[in-house]
Amino acid sequence: PFEDVTDPKDSQTPPQSAAVPPYYPQAHPAYKVHRPPFYAPPAYPARPAHVFQPPPPPYPPSYVQTPVMNAQQASNHPPEQSLDDILAKLNRQATAQKPPQFIPSNPQFIPSNFAGNEKKRKQFSFDYNERPAQKNKRRKRFNEPSYAPSVPSPVPVSKDPVIGLCMNLEKDYYRLTEDIDPNTIRPEYILKKSLKHLLNQWKAGNKDYLTICNQMKSIRQDLTVQHIRNAFSVEVYETHARLALENEDFREFNQCQTQLRSLYEQNPYQPHEMEFVAYRLLYKLKNGTSQHAVLMHDIQELTEQQRNSPYVKHAIEMCLAFYENNYFHFFKLYRKAPNMGKAVIGLHLDETRNTFLKAFTKSYPATPVDIEWLSNLMGFDNTAQCKEFLGSGAALLQKENRTLIHLKNSKF
Repeated sequence: PFEDVTDPKDSQTPPQSAAVPPYYPQAHPAYKVHRPPFYAPPAYPARPAHVFQPPPPPYPPSYVQTPVMNAQQASNHPPEQSLDDILAKLNRQATAQKPPQFIPSNPQFIPSNFAGNEKKRKQFSFDYNERPAQKNKRRKRFNEPSYAPSVPSPVPVSKDPVIGLCMNLEKDYYRLTEDIDPNTIRPEYILKKSLKHLLNQWKAGNKDYLTICNQMKSIRQDLTVQHIRNAFSVEVYETHARLALENEDFREFNQCQTQLRSLYEQNPYQPHEMEFVAYRLLYKLKNGTSQHAVLMHDIQELTEQQRNSPYVKHAIEMCLAFYENNYFHFFKLYRKAPNMGKAVIGLHLDETRNTFLKAFTKSYPATPVDIEWLSNLMGFDNTAQCKEFLGSGAALLQKENRTLIHLKNSKF
């Protein structure tokens, strides 16, 4: 009963004169080519397997092969040209004399769209006969030897290193607009004394940040013109970067950390290199996801020693949490940021908190949450800072000696 029984009708071969649908062309030896595997012909009715029927026209250009041409057809096709013949033909076309340009019978050319505006018609109209004269006049004006620019060129600044002779501990910063005078540049041993003097003035509170920043930029300028790029230069830029972070001057911090990157390459094994490598990675988060490619490139360029540093590992984890929108882990790492990492993240911290509040409000639309728990979650030191950040639009509630906030009714 389980024996395979074949229908005798299936084994019969249909006659050669099987009917073919009228909208399919008859089989021709020239069309007997294999279809490419990527070509899927349109669906059509079932046909005998032994009869080859190509799909209905139009045929794909790479599918149908034309029959072999006879002598009459071959005479209508030009012979194949070699590469030398084609290049020669192109050369003849390029060097051929161009026909003369068409000049209208009316020499006064007036655009049609300015026909109703007399002022624009006079402005955009020109005479063909006057164009050569105008060109000669313009050529003569620019070829005159007495022609000179109205603004004098600035005095070139020497690029050779200068040996400073100035002995002052304090000197204001000015942009160099003339050749460098050695009497206004301080040598390296005076700059070391000046740096120590400025730090003592800052710790004592005798000078404000703007004055200290001006003096630090003057020290950096004296180092640059003397081509000093040693360990002392690293110390100067690191000190200025810390002062800028302490006073939220991110513009000066960015200039310092940019120079430190090249200084660390010239002066390896600096004691605070890993600290500022971590600052550089955290600073890239200021533009959100627009600097994602730049940040990934900087992380890939880190050396093995830098990757194993705890400061750099912490910075990479913060970047990962930021791009994954894992705000709980991000603020947790923010509270544990080493050195001055909190100051660097402070550049974009408020924007990150606002983004977190929008997502958090969708999760807890109608449930009041404890303000103290929310303050710890967002990385605030105390509840007062959280209330100040939320502003007067926060809907605060008092319940059993606890302060709750209703996020749905709040206006941030």
